[in-house]
Amino acid sequence: MNKYNTLKYLVVLFIFLGSHGWAQNLNFDWAQQFGSTNSSNDLQALASDNENNVFVFTDFDGEYTIDGNTVLTHGGKDLMLYSLNENGEVQWSVFEGGSKDEFAQKVAC
Repeated sequence: MNKYNTLKYLVVLFIFLGSHGWAQNLNFDWAQQFGSTNSSNDLQALASDNENNVFVFTDFDGEYTIDGNTVLTHGGKDLMLYSLNENGEVQWSVFEGGSKDEFAQKVAC
């Protein structure tokens, strides 16, 4: 076998092992979807604390739906900060915005 054929077989072997031999099933504790199909939602930051709460900081324009409640922007992009508990349930949310664009950057616990 020449070097090219050996390399080709090694690449195929790694692809096979990567997709079959080392494949893992992803198990989620929970998953949530928020936002709207009628707006631009940009996830900007995520953080978690030692009690497994997740904090989400996003900016959006148009409308944003969270936990069955829909808010509309005041003009341009607005901000949404919310917390989810360890079961993915919304604990609280804060909406803020003015007539111009506001942008989320970071969130820390």
